Amino acid sequence: MSKYFQLIAFVFAILVGILLFISPINSLHNFSMIEQGEVSEDTLQARNIINEEVQQLYITAGDYAGWDDTYAFMQDGNPKFISSSLGESFYSKLRLNIFCLVANDGKMVFGIAHDYHQNIHTAVPPSLSAHFKSWNLLLKNIPQKEGLRGLLSLPEGLLMVVARPILTSEDKGPPRGTLIIGRFLDPSVMSHISNLLNYRIEALNYVSNSNNPDFMDRLPLFTNHDMVLIRPGQNNNITGYAQLVDIYGKVAGLVRLEKPRTIYHEAQQSTWILILLYGLMCFAVTSLFIPLRNKLTIVNRNEQEIKDQLHSFIELAIDGFFSISSTGEILKVNSRVCHMTGYSRDELQEMHFGELFKTNETMEPLFGKLLLENGNKGDEQILVGKDGQHNFVELTSKNLPDGTIQCFMHDVSAYKAMEQKLIEYHNKVNSMAIEVSLAEERERNRIASELHDQVGPNLLLGKLKIDQLQARFPDTDMEEDFEEINEFINKSIHDIRSLTFQLRPPILANAGLEAALRWLGQEFEQQHGIKVSVHHDDAPFVLEYGISVTLFQSVRELLLNVVKHASAKKVCITLDGNPGTLVIIVEDDGIGFSLPHDHAVHSDSFGLFNMQQKIKYHGGHMHIDSVPGRGTRVFITMPFTPEIST
Repeated sequence: MSKYFQLIAFVFAILVGILLFISPINSLHNFSMIEQGEVSEDTLQARNIINEEVQQLYITAGDYAGWDDTYAFMQDGNPKFISSSLGESFYSKLRLNIFCLVANDGKMVFGIAHDYHQNIHTAVPPSLSAHFKSWNLLLKNIPQKEGLRGLLSLPEGLLMVVARPILTSEDKGPPRGTLIIGRFLDPSVMSHISNLLNYRIEALNYVSNSNNPDFMDRLPLFTNHDMVLIRPGQNNNITGYAQLVDIYGKVAGLVRLEKPRTIYHEAQQSTWILILLYGLMCFAVTSLFIPLRNKLTIVNRNEQEIKDQLHSFIELAIDGFFSISSTGEILKVNSRVCHMTGYSRDELQEMHFGELFKTNETMEPLFGKLLLENGNKGDEQILVGKDGQHNFVELTSKNLPDGTIQCFMHDVSAYKAMEQKLIEYHNKVNSMAIEVSLAEERERNRIASELHDQVGPNLLLGKLKIDQLQARFPDTDMEEDFEEINEFINKSIHDIRSLTFQLRPPILANAGLEAALRWLGQEFEQQHGIKVSVHHDDAPFVLEYGISVTLFQSVRELLLNVVKHASAKKVCITLDGNPGTLVIIVEDDGIGFSLPHDHAVHSDSFGLFNMQQKIKYHGGHMHIDSVPGRGTRVFITMPFTPEIST
């Protein structure tokens, strides 16, 4: 009988030994996969942030490539444009390392390289100017306003570069060249990106590392541009690599992310605890079969030891642990739950599980649907602590045969806070872009005022002087010279009036928004053959000039979209001056289009998105209502102070 039990104990010991060998390896592998997944996501996120930096450069380039002053400079080469419009602080404010104006034949009309950290100007690197001619050829084969954007690997470093055709402020051509701006991915830019992700981020340049064996050996391992290469380090860190693609679709370099192997080390610690528990269990169970007379005593003793060890393991867990009945009563919790909620164990065991969350709607899927599905993974809820503080948690539950539910609760508030910071950063960038746009509008207004009040009168005075000279010397050989000078002055006066009108429509400043919209409708009828009618309910309203300019430009942008896309014959503009609120409705009878489910204007529709942001900046909002085949209606609502309009 004793030999029989010894044989059973020996076989059991072998099985437990196999389990001790397989289980830690499988556990470490699973944790390693989780770690690699997080590194891959963070590496791709670092690359996406670099792409967002390129997108911001693209928006900045659009402001200056579609500028009438730039368009005029590419024709007349007036050096005053460089001194007045591109002053010393221009490059540092925009954090630009490269600013170039390139003619259509690929020759650089103006170019400067700038170190905005030390405020030093240098010449444009030949390694960059060698690309200008090929970029002009590429720009001819893509839509006029799109341009090129991306990265470029140069000996001087990795350059975020944007090339956009130089057009008028109304995005009309023909293009007179190309505006090229750039910013190097220098240590300050990478430090900014590292601070966003709280990890060390580097951008490795292809040209600078072409002789680096470690760098070149990694490149063939990438099967596609979206792949992330993971490499565990020897200094308790893990590293992720992702390819950076240049403006030609080739490899420009690698983005490198390094983070500590926190998850893997915690997994190792948990594995050793698990091995210890298995070893103790093996020792306890084996001891049962050696002396038969002490079997029951040893079983009871070792069973209590196992329970204590399991209890310690649960108490030391970094996540909260619940044992819940099938009706939602809390049966058991660990100390982590008490720390997360602020309740004591006794208080928790008198509560229903649903009372810990923001609404009881959670309980229906947890105790109804989840009972049928036998568990749930990653269900995100809002935990309400005893002090009323809200924290975001993820619930992972498992149904047991006895009808109870075991649930682990992981605190994800830090991740949510980081996500909110990224959203706030994105909103801040949008707000700064609007501020720049409004500053540009104020600058246009100032320039128009100076042209109208100073330059124009001086030209008229000069014309009068020429006329007086011509009257004093009639029938001389200088008659043709007088006529030629008069022609030049008349043309200059006409050009200044045209430029002043484009920068600040006089009718908007003098007669108000309604008159300006009526004039705009007449212009579109004459130029595009679309019938535009303007209706006003005669309710009085008075707006600040900046708001009037924003609304005027918004309606003009909508009319341009109608001309380009709607195939409409009629457009109706309605002004409804409700008390304290002005509502402008722009309605066409065109082909319409399909809207997203949220009826929102997204950033890929840059014109509409920029217009919506400006309206939102002044406290208004815009709503689009469109159905394919039934036309489009756009509602712009702008509040104003009633006392001003009385």
